[in-house]
Amino acid sequence: MVCDELRVKERARKPLAEKFRIQRVSLDAALKPLATDVTSSGSRDPVRCALDIRSQRMAPIVNELHALRADRGLTCGVYDLAVGYAHMHVNLAEARAAGADSVRLSGEVQQGRASQESSL
Repeated sequence: MVCDELRVKERARKPLAEKFRIQRVSLDAALKPLATDVTSSGSRDPVRCALDIRSQRMAPIVNELHALRADRGLTCGVYDLAVGYAHMHVNLAEARAAGADSVRLSGEVQQGRASQESSL
């Protein structure tokens, strides 16, 4: 299951599933035109086609990141950046699922830490 692969916490699974059920019709409609395109791998699968299009758009950025890494202008690899980016979005989705109070509380905790560090 995708939730297992992405390590989605139990409390976020139900809201995520409900959102997907609601959005499924519009997702299917959005992917349908892609099914007529043939991907670079020869697939007519709309998801594979969408990922291929996204990969083509991202290629110049990824190449630039690889060049920065080679010149030591980037201290971690592109894979690590991608994992961190995905993790950030999962955390944001979980925070939204938990409600605004937890987001506000998290901000207050961070402000408290910052004020403690500044007083040292």
